[in-house]
Amino acid sequence: MWEKIEVSGAGRPTFSQNESEILVEDNIGLYEGKYKAAGYQDGRVYLTTHRLCYVDSSEPATHSIALKLCLIKGIDYSGRFLRSSPKITLHIDTSSPPTSREDTPTAKSPAPQQVTWICQICFYANALPKDYEHNVSELPVCLTCGIKATADLIQQAIANATKSEFRPPHPVTPTAASDTSIDVGGKKNNNKGFPCPRCTFLNHPLMTQCEMCGAMLISSNLPPQLANVRIDSPGPSTALTIGTGGGMVKLSFRGNGDKRFYDKLKAVLAEKPWKTASGNRKTSAPSLGPGLHGLEQVGERHKQKNEEVLESALGDLEGLMSRAKEVVKLAENYARYLEKTESSSDVNTSARRLLRESSEALGLNSSVVTKEMAHEQETFHAELARQIAEFLQNGVLAREGGIIDLVDLFAIYNRARGISLISPSDLHAACELMEKLNLPVKMRRFKSGVLVVQEAYKTPRVIIRELLNWMHNLEPWKHDVGVSVEDVCAKFGWSVTVSIEELDMAEQQGAICRDDQLSGLRYFENRILPYVPTN
Repeated sequence: MWEKIEVSGAGRPTFSQNESEILVEDNIGLYEGKYKAAGYQDGRVYLTTHRLCYVDSSEPATHSIALKLCLIKGIDYSGRFLRSSPKITLHIDTSSPPTSREDTPTAKSPAPQQVTWICQICFYANALPKDYEHNVSELPVCLTCGIKATADLIQQAIANATKSEFRPPHPVTPTAASDTSIDVGGKKNNNKGFPCPRCTFLNHPLMTQCEMCGAMLISSNLPPQLANVRIDSPGPSTALTIGTGGGMVKLSFRGNGDKRFYDKLKAVLAEKPWKTASGNRKTSAPSLGPGLHGLEQVGERHKQKNEEVLESALGDLEGLMSRAKEVVKLAENYARYLEKTESSSDVNTSARRLLRESSEALGLNSSVVTKEMAHEQETFHAELARQIAEFLQNGVLAREGGIIDLVDLFAIYNRARGISLISPSDLHAACELMEKLNLPVKMRRFKSGVLVVQEAYKTPRVIIRELLNWMHNLEPWKHDVGVSVEDVCAKFGWSVTVSIEELDMAEQQGAICRDDQLSGLRYFENRILPYVPTN
């Protein structure tokens, strides 16, 4: 049911080629059935044309999952009541189990009705979940006390079920019962039957409750060190199972936007956009000829398909918006082709320049984040900050030497959006949230008031160290004449404004010194007072 997904460095889920983002809401927790899903109680939910994606706020790399919309057969809405938050209940169609793991029969456990494990705390007999895979799926929890089972306990239960599956049925004789050796409370008991810890009555080895007093029988698989120790405290939460699960999932909205999300989800389920996208991908594939002739046919078909994409996309603006991702993919393939060819020719040089300009105009890999996608202004600014971080990590920030002026970022990012341009205030508010969201980039303000967005690890201490290492390794004649602002721009790829600000910062820290000459301003390594880094 739930599938693990990959997230970008900015904490946004990766979308497929024909998948578009529709809505995003923050402060959402997940329920599996009637219980809270442990570890999935504070995150964002993205509604797309194909899936519901949950990205956890604290651990996005490990707790990001998705649910396909085609598995949802119905939804219900329950409003806020006293201390209970509003919830959207998703009824999952479990009639057709997932087929992605049916090709690995060796990893499957026996049938669920044949595997039962006994809780080590309350001794309740739990049935193993359907399609459970040992060492792959998460360990199940007890339905009574909520304590998670150990891996050894589940392995022993599966082994016992496998043995009983291949063992011919035969009645249990007293001799078989008498040969049973049971470990109770850390002591070996070689007596006949299963002794009750309360009344010491010898019960049948397959009994879970005493036939005389009704007390729960201590499991023979219970380790001695756990006989009187509880490893976890029971709670109202349960572990979320990846790949399997029950027929009901709840989305708990701790903030606002629940009614809007419900209406949007209901409309998407009625339209079924994932069927339209999958239908467009189905094309007739005639049989190919053998040998070199077949390879030539493949090449010709790729050329025809690329021509159709360009003709339909460049015909009008609507066509370009509908096939933007295909054009971006075509540009990436062309870029890889240019990298494999010789870079000395003028044709390839001009092609690379045009490709770089076009990639900036089509640099967004996901749908454009708009105010209509988020219910609150803060949520919109947070998603905008994440998408800006993705955009900068797509090669834009590397070309700027890891630091870009906020004015330049405003122009480049709006050109990449194409439509629904953002205002300077929205960009400033989004960049202010970057450090709070633990993104790989952050906004920095110089003493002169200049605002830049840079890589998060590039603190003033790191930048000063890079400047000093570069100045220290200059050629001998360069040490006598110093470096200029233009030299810094050429070395680090910074703009003139950023280079001046970084040099002034290093000078104020005492790492470098200046010499205002008739030929211009030159900077030298401070050898009078050696630079001592400060925290």
